[in-house]
Amino acid sequence: MIIINLYKVIWGYVKYTIKWIRHLIKTYRQAIKSKISGSIWAGSFSAWVTSFGIGTVNTTFHHENGILACLLFVLYLSYARILKNIIAFKNR
Repeated sequence: MIIINLYKVIWGYVKYTIKWIRHLIKTYRQAIKSKISGSIWAGSFSAWVTSFGIGTVNTTFHHENGILACLLFVLYLSYARILKNIIAFKNR
């Protein structure tokens, strides 16, 4: 039972990592169009590198920066959704 739960946790971690970086790559061109969008994108990308790059090697680095990474990721997703809605509204 514990092994199955560990498998689910590891698989969830891998899926979350891949989804986050795919979304960042997909929205890069949109992000570099303005300074604030680029700054939020860069913050989210640096949080990704910190959490999943450095954090996999240095596990003590996870706790404090995990909250910051989640905050930057959610801020980025919210901003990306707002930009998507603005573009859709202008194209009507």
